[in-house]
Amino acid sequence: MSTVRRIIDFIEFSGMSKREFYKKTHLSNGYLDKVKEFGSDKIESIISIFPELNLQWVITGKGYMLKQKADLINLPDKSTADKIYPPEAEPSLADANTIPVFINPSLGGTESEALLPDYYMHIPEYANCYACKIYTDTLINIIPVGSYIFIREVSEWKQFLENGRSYELRLIDGRNLHYIIERSFADGNLLLVPQNNKLQAFELPRDIIRSIWIICGFMPPPIV
Repeated sequence: MSTVRRIIDFIEFSGMSKREFYKKTHLSNGYLDKVKEFGSDKIESIISIFPELNLQWVITGKGYMLKQKADLINLPDKSTADKIYPPEAEPSLADANTIPVFINPSLGGTESEALLPDYYMHIPEYANCYACKIYTDTLINIIPVGSYIFIREVSEWKQFLENGRSYELRLIDGRNLHYIIERSFADGNLLLVPQNNKLQAFELPRDIIRSIWIICGFMPPPIV
């Protein structure tokens, strides 16, 4: 992931539009779409304007996005996500309504509980969920690309699945799929239905599935 992509993640997560970011940093409109990496002078300038950003994370992607506690309340839905805490805030600030957030869509859940999340968010509506970013467009008619989805593992999915719901399916080959499971067949296959007019429904064998997570809700990206 490039320095530009990490800054875009920060912009999206903080609830700013790109226009607001350009205005604060005095960068020209469209700058983020024209370059692949920031020079050291641009990074230094951005860090001076947003001191909560972790310089090491911006440059290398290692560590946490924020270097100190920050109440970034300017999110798309302030009533839903009223506080964001960096990982080092846990467990002192964590409670039953605080959920871990993983920017990398392949992280989160029981397979990676040993890894620290990028954030914790205080969202009572989605307690006991994990949050991660969705980059696929298979559910684009109902969930915009770039949204944060709130997911909870379906531990007994081999015995029972509620048809007609949106799910994240984690496959044994490492892929994550996002579809509505319309029905289960006697041979063990699942009928996956997209919410994208360009895609077709298809059957997926159960034996290539590692785990299934129900999508309980989502937080859309800010409108730019």
